[in-house]
Amino acid sequence: MGGSAFIDLFTPRMPPDIYNLILSQTLTTIQKHFTHVSSPIEAPGKADFGDIDILCHGPLTPPYNPSLTPKAKVTETIAKELGAKSWIVGKSMQGMNLAVPWPASHPDHSTSDENHETPGEGEEERVGGEEERFIQLDIHIFTSLKQYNWELFHAAHGDLWNILGSTIRRFGLTVNNLGLFLRIPDIELLDRKKSMVFLTDDSTTILEFLGLDPERWWCRFESQDEMFEYAAGCRLFWIKEVMEDGEGEGDVVGEIPIEGTGEMNAGQEGGEAGKKKLKHNDRQRMDKRPIFRTWIEDFIPRCREQGRFLEMRSSREEVRDEAFEKFGVREEFDTRLREWKLERHKDEMWRGVIKGSVPTEDVDPQFRAASVRFLRAVLMDGELWEGSPLKEAERDEEGMWDLEAVKRFVEGNWEEAGRLGMVFQQKRALEGMKAKAEKKATLEGVEKVELKALA
Repeated sequence: MGGSAFIDLFTPRMPPDIYNLILSQTLTTIQKHFTHVSSPIEAPGKADFGDIDILCHGPLTPPYNPSLTPKAKVTETIAKELGAKSWIVGKSMQGMNLAVPWPASHPDHSTSDENHETPGEGEEERVGGEEERFIQLDIHIFTSLKQYNWELFHAAHGDLWNILGSTIRRFGLTVNNLGLFLRIPDIELLDRKKSMVFLTDDSTTILEFLGLDPERWWCRFESQDEMFEYAAGCRLFWIKEVMEDGEGEGDVVGEIPIEGTGEMNAGQEGGEAGKKKLKHNDRQRMDKRPIFRTWIEDFIPRCREQGRFLEMRSSREEVRDEAFEKFGVREEFDTRLREWKLERHKDEMWRGVIKGSVPTEDVDPQFRAASVRFLRAVLMDGELWEGSPLKEAERDEEGMWDLEAVKRFVEGNWEEAGRLGMVFQQKRALEGMKAKAEKKATLEGVEKVELKALA
């Protein structure tokens, strides 16, 4: 959440007193119309704010219920009650954006605190001018209490989930707007969405699984260091030790191979070296999120100097097995992995072995197409080869073909397959023409009967 939705209005960042004033006023007004209204706990030490997020559930009357009243009308009703100058309805699953006037009793503020977040595009040159200012409100109405509670949890403390996410990611865990997921290593690099196995969306269960205090989560942190210490209490957090002269990357304590992948599972480095190795999304957070930047550039190097968190307490495989035990997802994990491998195997069989083993040079394209289609039919789809099933078409208990045997068969029989394929195509074409003619004759007969009946 954050950013500026209104390109034609000046919505500068708010100092804390303006933020708290408008938040309080907005909550008081909106609470009259919903059973549940709140705003996520903000991160500590913020010098200014880009917008105000309001979460709602349980509309008390139809004008505030998007399930009964068009969302555009609901947005207009709320906007007028809050005195908004402009509003954006947003898509069905998105929040609505409102631009309310900056309080006239509060002059402009300007600070140079390092915890300012990056201004929006065009904001820097507009600060200090006389242009009318507005405040962006983002109002989200959730249809279920479960969604409402999850968003309060997931959006709490600003950058804290960015920090925790960078910690748990290397152990195959992901938390997003839906819940906690376990990723399948073999799949995630090629299809991240398919690699994710749902574990839970219960906030207490998630925090306990990560070794964090659930009760403390729902209290505001007084300082960034207090929040960093809480994040470092995650049982999966560890820091990579500094390499000594002559040590290779793989010799550093705290770096081990991930089972079956050949990849390395490294602790967090921090500082300049760690900054260079961050994922692209994390580098973007470094640029735009000062608290995340402080975590990387200050907190992690400081802990290393103090000799803290240098021991990895769990491996990715151990975390996976714990997830299997606690959430009962071993069968789903194994099934999805097996299905994924089979789909990849089928693709390799078709594209790499069958099509890839039929020559392209000096071969008529139509003949080649007939050959590969016929080979696919007899090798993959159960069709017969000269009246009998092929041994090369047999699969093992995992549904896999012997690709080397298939390749040898294709290389030795692609020309015969082409001839058989051409005959098959001609036969099918004749059958299609015959069926079309019979259908036409039937329709003509029906028309004659109808005309005769009318006469």
